[in-house]
Amino acid sequence: MEIELDKQAEAREREHSREKAKKVDTQEQEPLSPDTDEMISKYLASLSGLREVQALTDQDIKKYGKERIKKPSMSAGMAFTSREDLTMHKLRKEWAMEVHDLHTGHRLDNWISFEEWILK
Repeated sequence: MEIELDKQAEAREREHSREKAKKVDTQEQEPLSPDTDEMISKYLASLSGLREVQALTDQDIKKYGKERIKKPSMSAGMAFTSREDLTMHKLRKEWAMEVHDLHTGHRLDNWISFEEWILK
């Protein structure tokens, strides 16, 4: 019974979307005003003088006495985390989990400073 109702609903939706598409197709568009045609022709006339620009080759760049700019590699400017920093981060995270409430972040009764905790 539910499957039949779903199929009927889908059929109605398809029919509705077809009717909506027909309405859009049959609507007439207003003709453009004479001013619009004139503006378009001026715009196209202004574009007619333009030409396509070619990219500079290595030979062209050398001819002008310059060098091509070398793009830095992705890893060149990236700082890497040292093992010590990573270990300290993990220890701080472990300390925070141990001495703070998981849900509120408030200090627990057994709270001690990180320096004291690490010496333990």
